[in-house]
Amino acid sequence: MEKLYGFIGGRKLTFALILTVLATVFVWFSKLSAEEWMDFMKWIYGTYAIGNVGEYVGKSLAQKKS
Repeated sequence: MEKLYGFIGGRKLTFALILTVLATVFVWFSKLSAEEWMDFMKWIYGTYAIGNVGEYVGKSLAQKKS
C-alpha cells in the first residue's frame, strides 16, 4: 500500500481520489445529482486541504518547540 501512496502522492490524496471516483460512479448510476456531487467534492477537497494545512502547521510548531 505504501508504494501506491508514494506513487499517487500520499495517503490523504489517495483516499480523496478514491472518494472522487466513487462519487462519480454514483452520479453515473443516478444515485447522486450533479449538485450533490459538487457539494461532496467541496467537502472532500476542503477536508483534504485542511488536513494538509493542519499537518504542516503541527510540524512547524513541533520544530519551534524543539
